[in-house]
Amino acid sequence: MTITNCEYIAQFIELNDTAMSIISNSQQGQPIQYVFQDYRNYQYSAALSDTAVTTITMPVPCKFASLKSIFITARNNAQISTEDYFPFSCNKFNISSYFFRIGSLILPSKVPDNVPEMFSEVCKAIASISDLNHHPSIELASYTVDVSTKNDTALMGDILSTLASGTAAGGTTLLPSNINSGSFYVGLDLENYANSDKSQIFAGWNSSTDDIYYIATFAAQGANLAATARFDAFALFDSLLVFENNTCYVKY
Repeated sequence: MTITNCEYIAQFIELNDTAMSIISNSQQGQPIQYVFQDYRNYQYSAALSDTAVTTITMPVPCKFASLKSIFITARNNAQISTEDYFPFSCNKFNISSYFFRIGSLILPSKVPDNVPEMFSEVCKAIASISDLNHHPSIELASYTVDVSTKNDTALMGDILSTLASGTAAGGTTLLPSNINSGSFYVGLDLENYANSDKSQIFAGWNSSTDDIYYIATFAAQGANLAATARFDAFALFDSLLVFENNTCYVKY
């Protein structure tokens, strides 16, 4: 994927001295501060067996004063840069259960061991449970795809012919994985576990002194389906932009 002609277009308002004086007085001697959210990415690779159960322990070294949520994706490392596969497809790889170890705690407290529980946890991390305005566009067919299907020319011809005629063409079984990229995500909401004051800027989990691990168990992948999976962890956290003494810096 290549991005060209990328522009950043910003609009600025210049305040007069009176307005700046009002803002400064409202800070009660504190510097002007703006809060924003940011992501950090951490990668990990592990071999998944086609005949045996595999358990991985992935370190997620995110050290922040206000960690809001963690998302995990898994992809077949061999397919990421292959044109015949959708490069951002995230698959389930026959996962049977997972949990996070944060310091001495196990989260979620009830280990998710089925698809509905896993989907519920990722929805909580997105903050979309019972919120129709923020409900993710992830349907069951793509969320439960274990491995990506190769989109070759013959398959696409069968799909187009089937869509046009309404009957299966070329003897190809048009399973959901043939026409959908995978969208399986693991999510952990940490804002609701934190005991911090929700009226404060840093209301998430303080992970500054905690070691975090993602521990997942995968059933056998099946004949000839062993793969080296690339796991990506995305940590969402609060940051604070501070303007002080003609200097701008970030705290997190």
